[in-house]
Amino acid sequence: MAATFTFTAVAAMSGSYVVEGVVPDASYNDQTVNLVDCGSNENIASSLVVNGQFTFTGSVETAIICRLELGWLSVEFILESGKIFVDMAEPDIVKGTPLNDEMSKFKTEFFAQDRIAETLCAKYLENNNNNVLGAYVLWIGSFSLTSEQLDLLYAQAGNVVRNFEPLQNIIQTNEYNRRFDVGKPFIDFTVENGNRDGSRVSLSDYVGKGKYVLIDFWASWCGPCIDEMPVLSEIYINFKGDKFEMIGIAVGDPRATTNQLIESLNITWTQIYDTSRISMRSFGISTIPFIVIFDPDGKIVYSDRFIDRRSGMSILRGDRLIAKVTDILNDSN
Repeated sequence: MAATFTFTAVAAMSGSYVVEGVVPDASYNDQTVNLVDCGSNENIASSLVVNGQFTFTGSVETAIICRLELGWLSVEFILESGKIFVDMAEPDIVKGTPLNDEMSKFKTEFFAQDRIAETLCAKYLENNNNNVLGAYVLWIGSFSLTSEQLDLLYAQAGNVVRNFEPLQNIIQTNEYNRRFDVGKPFIDFTVENGNRDGSRVSLSDYVGKGKYVLIDFWASWCGPCIDEMPVLSEIYINFKGDKFEMIGIAVGDPRATTNQLIESLNITWTQIYDTSRISMRSFGISTIPFIVIFDPDGKIVYSDRFIDRRSGMSILRGDRLIAKVTDILNDSN
């Protein structure tokens, strides 16, 4: 049954706030809700859930982007003066103050996935170019924007947006990731015992040798990597030959574990053993599975750089990956 809630009266004090919230069910009673500053990632305060409800009170000089954490539940909102209502079961809707009302509208549109991210972010930044809502819009939007789109919107933003630390970190990462834009040449690396027989191997032994090359970063402990193996096997069987090669890069596994998986999954394409994770550092990869496709000259034609924020999974998988490889090879004819 949905909980009912009544706002507590608050003295009309400049900068004072009340955050009142409800939880999905009684199992959360007596658990602790943490109020975290998203900018510094520091805990501001904690509150106990009592009878399905919790409350935070205090004052804030300027509005800040915050996150409520309760076990696996998380809700991002703007901590500003006024009375704010949060339902932990509805993370996209926070009510009660002007910036939170507008933030909820943005979340609803953004996560509906029926709008172009750049157009939507530009729309909300038009009236929030130098406040914390604008910082949130560009921060969240950055996960669905290209490097060029993000740089353009960031350059047009005011200091409040540009100085938001999580967004600055993304901008810095974005600069680093430009090395992996489509059209950029491959970055070589060498693993001293990377071949199955323990001999030395470099990426340049395969890339830039006149074939299209698909590189798959994977590991035994990565469930989505293992799930994708039948798709990769289909790609390899259908396209291997004079125009196409595929290389697996096993990261973070003992050699024996990699060999066991190669046998059990019937992996027939070449593998590079990489217990030192040197390849992930070279490509700036923090999550797997990760796929890169190079053209015959060793230039990138596809790179797994855009991640779906909610699932954490690469967008190009399954039939879409097969279609991508098919299109690339057909276009080369």
